[in-house]
Amino acid sequence: MNIGILVISAVVSLLGGRVALSELVENVVRRLLQKTLPRLFNRPPNDLESPATKLKRLSETMAATSQEFDVQLRELEQLATARHLAVQALEETMKNLTTREQQLQERIKQLENVPLPVAEYFAQLASGGEQKSARRDYILFAAGVVVSVAVAIGLHAFGFA
Repeated sequence: MNIGILVISAVVSLLGGRVALSELVENVVRRLLQKTLPRLFNRPPNDLESPATKLKRLSETMAATSQEFDVQLRELEQLATARHLAVQALEETMKNLTTREQQLQERIKQLENVPLPVAEYFAQLASGGEQKSARRDYILFAAGVVVSVAVAIGLHAFGFA
C-alpha cells in the first residue's frame, strides 16, 4: 500500500476528531438531540428553563393543587357532618322506640295481671249484646222478606211484573 495515502488518511482522521470534539459541533449535536429525542418518545421538547422560571411554575402548580385539595377536603367535611347528623337522628329514633317498647311491655304485664273473673265479666257483657244483636238481625231479615213479597204481589196485581 501506498504510505502517502496512509499518512494523509491519518491526518484527516486527526482533524476530523478535533472538529467532532469542538464546542460548536457539540452544541449542534446537543440541540439536534434535544429536538429529535422527545419526538421519538412522544414528548414535547424540553426547553431549558431558568431555575426561577421552573420554581415559579412549580409554585403555581402546587398552589392550584392545594386549592383543589382544599375543595375536596371541604366536601369531605360536609359529607362527614351530614353522616354524623344522620347517625344522631337514628340514635334519637332508637331511643324513642326503646322507650315506647318498654311502655308497651309494662302495659302488657299489667294486662296479664288482670284477674280472670274480670275478663269473664267483660265476655258476658259482650255476649249478651251479641244475642240481642242476633235477635234484631233475624227480625229485620224477616221484615225484609215480607216487604219484598208484598211489593212483588202489588206489582203483579197492577200488571207491572
